[in-house]
Amino acid sequence: MLILAQSLLGMLILAKMRLHWYEALALFLLWLVQFVISDLREEITGVYQIWEGPGC
Repeated sequence: MLILAQSLLGMLILAKMRLHWYEALALFLLWLVQFVISDLREEITGVYQIWEGPGC
């Protein structure tokens, strides 16, 4: 589920053809945290899904 959420968010950001520095930083931090604290993967998946919005 985590990979699906990451892929969908990446696709949505690329569809806008604009990536702000704070979006890039947030993506990097979420990616890093999932490896450093592997117990938080479900919570990080929820963060990705919230970021993607209710329409996805």
